[in-house]
Amino acid sequence: SSTAVSKNNDQNNQAETTNEESAAADAVEAASTTVKGSNTRENNQATTVDDKSAGAASNVHKENNQAAAADADEESAATAAVVRDASTTNAGLSIDANGDGSCPLITFPPGAYRINRPGYHGEIYEAASGSANESQNNGGDATDDIAFEGFVPDPTREQVLRQQAEEMLRSAITLDDSAVRAIDDNREIGNDNVSDVEDSGSNSSAVGDLQRYLKSPISLIFLTLLLLSTIALGVAFGGSGGKISNGSSSVGDQPSQPSVSCIIDVQDRYDHAKSIVSGITPLEALENTTFPQNKALEWIVCQDKISSKLIDDRDPSTGLLPKQAHGTKVGGDSGEAQVLRRYALATFFFATSEQGPWNEKWNFLSENMHECAWHHSKTRQNFPYGDFDPLGFVCIYPGPVLSGEAPKIMLDDTETEIGGMNWNFRIPNNLTGTIPPEFGHIEGMTGIVLENQKGLHGSLPTTISNMKNLRSLAILFAGPDFVGVIPSSVFTIPTIEWISFHFNEGTWEFPPSIQYKPGKNSLLGLSMRFCGLSGTIPSFISEFKSLTGLDFSENSLEGTIPDSLGSLTSLEYLNLHDNNLNGTLQQSLGQLSSLAAMAFGKNNFQGTLPSWLGNLLKLRLLDLSYNKFEGAIPTTFSQLSSLEYVSLQHNTNLYGSISAFEPLNSLSSLLLYSNNFNSTIPSGLFSNFTGQIFADFGHNNFTGKLPQSLSQRASNISYLAIMGNSFDADAVDDVFCDQV
Repeated sequence: SSTAVSKNNDQNNQAETTNEESAAADAVEAASTTVKGSNTRENNQATTVDDKSAGAASNVHKENNQAAAADADEESAATAAVVRDASTTNAGLSIDANGDGSCPLITFPPGAYRINRPGYHGEIYEAASGSANESQNNGGDATDDIAFEGFVPDPTREQVLRQQAEEMLRSAITLDDSAVRAIDDNREIGNDNVSDVEDSGSNSSAVGDLQRYLKSPISLIFLTLLLLSTIALGVAFGGSGGKISNGSSSVGDQPSQPSVSCIIDVQDRYDHAKSIVSGITPLEALENTTFPQNKALEWIVCQDKISSKLIDDRDPSTGLLPKQAHGTKVGGDSGEAQVLRRYALATFFFATSEQGPWNEKWNFLSENMHECAWHHSKTRQNFPYGDFDPLGFVCIYPGPVLSGEAPKIMLDDTETEIGGMNWNFRIPNNLTGTIPPEFGHIEGMTGIVLENQKGLHGSLPTTISNMKNLRSLAILFAGPDFVGVIPSSVFTIPTIEWISFHFNEGTWEFPPSIQYKPGKNSLLGLSMRFCGLSGTIPSFISEFKSLTGLDFSENSLEGTIPDSLGSLTSLEYLNLHDNNLNGTLQQSLGQLSSLAAMAFGKNNFQGTLPSWLGNLLKLRLLDLSYNKFEGAIPTTFSQLSSLEYVSLQHNTNLYGSISAFEPLNSLSSLLLYSNNFNSTIPSGLFSNFTGQIFADFGHNNFTGKLPQSLSQRASNISYLAIMGNSFDADAVDDVFCDQV
């Protein structure tokens, strides 16, 4: 690790300067600083320094957001993969940032899929460590070799807070080219440097790499809020590329279209099937041979052996189809329900094959397989862990999931009823076309994630509100033509908990209003990050009283914060960063007593900092940077005993003393760059904090010397900037620099 200590002030310019290229390089290196004790740099992302902007180091630019979040998705999926060693006991595994158990970041597995490789019927695995048959030949039991993958646990509040804090810290690296001296760190790193992973089946190597990666505070920004949202979703299947098992057909294996003669041969079956599906599809769509609905109906009648048998074996007197073995918890066990489900799935397949077939079928339209087996467990080549992702349509066992356990995948309903269904499309698969309205009639769907399907166009069908058990909905990295108004009915699904629209190229809009029913909503997280939102924050958001997380960052929202937002007293995380919001901070926000993170940076807020901020006693992160606030720091800030991260940089007209921060024992990051503070640095600042310190006092009017509390903790300092002030000539000396 390398640290940069900037030592420069307006009166005594003592910084050692180099040529422009060298200074910029040093600044970039300094911006990549890792937490002391971390021995890896491979994932650090250097921040580009612009001396004209006084080195205001930048948030990740929007054009790079997709790549950054994609990395995060891969890292989170990789994290999920390393729990294999602990899986046989279902006890889970904690990955901790410091490597000593003191700082757990992610705990597995609750919410991960359990896949018994040798006993999994429907796929021939091609694991790096050997096939299923090899495992059995070696005496392995079906439960001995279990991979946890798929549903990663919901993000902890600690993860959400840390991710936001690290983004704030990244934004705070305000190195000034003319005032930076890089301090070479020649200390021994040891023998635990990261080496290339040669054995893709080595779990110990995977865990080591991951732990070293998680120790870096800068790298944590790539555990994106998308983890939040996908993380807050309960569904995260990452990765791209991979090996194709026998269950996943390539382009050449797409189903052939039935001929007209087929329909003539089974006219009775066709007529009865049409009468079943006409309940969700208009007859004109079923009879138009260019429509996907027509193709799906013909497939049901001419090729689908399961549906055809159900229809042919119907009761001659009542016309009712035979019942399923157990059916689904929500849709029941009627044969008609299964035919409708297979028809809706087939309609989606044909509707999204507009410009050609999918790259891989993921077992879709397998006429002899139960629809619960219409997924493909992917061996992803981008991670050397031999992990598997079930991609496609996935069914899970019913019942609650106990702590430390994971829901199991079902391949059919032979043993018991299907508990839930999840739509997991997390890698590009050449989906082109629109999502048909029939998709909304797949009863029992509990989770939907559509990610990186760039060829989709149109919008979400309003029929999605028919999914009465839907808990999470995520549209991630969609292309420019998948746009529109989010159906108002989505917000009123009684079971919906997580809604996430992240990093989409198109523009999404809120509905003008919703028909909210008090007590009928359980929404916990609403995240609309970088998805083209404009206009004002809708007032109906205040109806979601159970909300704990709200993220509208990186959009083009205007106007003021609705006063009614203060009624969301369960809110713990509020991110409005990087919009065009204005006005003052309303008094009503002082009612958000559960708030742990408030990120309002990069807006046009103005006025003085309200004293009621000091009443948010659970607040751990406060980002009001890049606004137009003015005046002194309220003395009530001294009450914020939980506060860890503060960024007030680039407000220009904040002045006076910063003594209110002195009593805060948890404070680790204080970023005050480019203001008019004109006091000394309080003698007790950071005096009781033992962790890593980020401090930016640059370009203010501070005087005097650095306090002894900082000198005593020189080895704890990850970043310190004092340029552009009126400090004494000996405010910092070489002895101090050498200790950092």
